[in-house]
Amino acid sequence: MRIETEFCPVWVAGVDDTITQISFTELTGGQAHFPGGDAFAMQVTEYLAGARDHFELNTEFPYGTAFQKQVWQAMQTIPYGETRTYKEIATLIGSPKAQQAVGQAAKRNPLPFVYPCHRIMGANGKLTGFFGNSEYGLDIKKRLALHEQKSRQLSLFA
Repeated sequence: MRIETEFCPVWVAGVDDTITQISFTELTGGQAHFPGGDAFAMQVTEYLAGARDHFELNTEFPYGTAFQKQVWQAMQTIPYGETRTYKEIATLIGSPKAQQAVGQAAKRNPLPFVYPCHRIMGANGKLTGFFGNSEYGLDIKKRLALHEQKSRQLSLFA
């Protein structure tokens, strides 16, 4: 299912109410139209409008090692509008020397937005890594991180 966003097209795949993949490149597999896709479309629209800071969706990882899934779960602990380094995530999951492996896991994240790999930065606070397996890469990562920071600042004064 293709969803148009202000950043780029987003494809979502899954079955029934469960989302198994979100991508910035066209996906094959899953149902072309499914309730979980509709829920994601509504929630991503709210998120991009600054009206949502987390997702409430049924998800299932279609692949991944135990380590990768641990990294993806850890991404959800990063508060909206904040960032963490690869090293901080490695330390959080009990593997403090595995920051490169954390970066590789983030690169393979099958559910961006929901498991926010865009909130992970390099040790120097700069954007690093490849995001979303598309030509949009770091541009989307930067725009999502800035969007969250801006939305969070605006909500502090609301």
